[in-house]
Amino acid sequence: MSDPLYLSDPMANGQAHKKIKAKRKVQRARADRQYELRSAAAHTQSSVFLACNEIILYHFLEACTLATLIKLSHTSHLFRTLVKTLHCLRLIRIVEQFLGTYNVEAFFIILEQTGSAIGGSTLPCVLAPPIDDVDDWMPSNLNLFIPRGQSRPWHNFLLSLGLHCRSFQPGIVHPYKAVTSPHVEYDSKLEGCPISITESANLCVLSPATAAATTLGMCVATCSNMYIFYPELMFQCRALEAYYQPTVRSCITMDTRGYLCWGGYRDQMRDNGTVGIPFTDVSIKWRLGIRCSNHHCPWFSDNHPWFTADN
Repeated sequence: MSDPLYLSDPMANGQAHKKIKAKRKVQRARADRQYELRSAAAHTQSSVFLACNEIILYHFLEACTLATLIKLSHTSHLFRTLVKTLHCLRLIRIVEQFLGTYNVEAFFIILEQTGSAIGGSTLPCVLAPPIDDVDDWMPSNLNLFIPRGQSRPWHNFLLSLGLHCRSFQPGIVHPYKAVTSPHVEYDSKLEGCPISITESANLCVLSPATAAATTLGMCVATCSNMYIFYPELMFQCRALEAYYQPTVRSCITMDTRGYLCWGGYRDQMRDNGTVGIPFTDVSIKWRLGIRCSNHHCPWFSDNHPWFTADN
């Protein structure tokens, strides 16, 4: 039994209370530490689980057609982000093969500063699904469409990478349009796969795209957006001969235009429409940006600048 005289001693009683408080403080600190460890473990497990799920989703999206990706992007913000990221990764993968991994960021900076676009046979390799496991979607060349007077920055950039000019054509007159487009080819990191630069006769990068031999080549990608002249044919993986190619004037009001905002390198770009013509006048049938012009889409909005009454 405890000594009552000890309990009645104020000094001894105060020391006992201090010991109890110190013990409780240690217990609380230990409990807080255990809670932090359990929370960190749960967060790590959740992050790993989400990362695994995202990898699985990307493998699933890789096998989807463009039409399926468009439909999925209209279901939720997650799928919208995944689809945009998927196209961004595909495009970056192609640029890496031609220019090297460490030059990709500088490439997209030049693309933005000069108002240029990627086009030709490059875009179908980004938008079309893989044919088999061996095919890596690599086009035979990297097509670049640049506005008039913007050839010098590209020439200096490619020379700084040790890529020299292979051939130069002063211009090709199209039989149905008064358009001349100087065409230059440069070496690339891939042997036998040149970088083809076509300079537009005006400030619009759509002019070279309208002179493509087939409808499949009528695609352009700016620093933030992708445009398809014939999305229905792209959905069906079909190409038609384009002997009577559309003019830029007819493209401005074409109802079947497709539009996709891929966000640019590191998703830093926004849909600004800086490609040489006022895209606020363009009719759009589908898009993967923040808003959609489809009335049945939950992301529908008639206030975004790309909406027109034709839709």
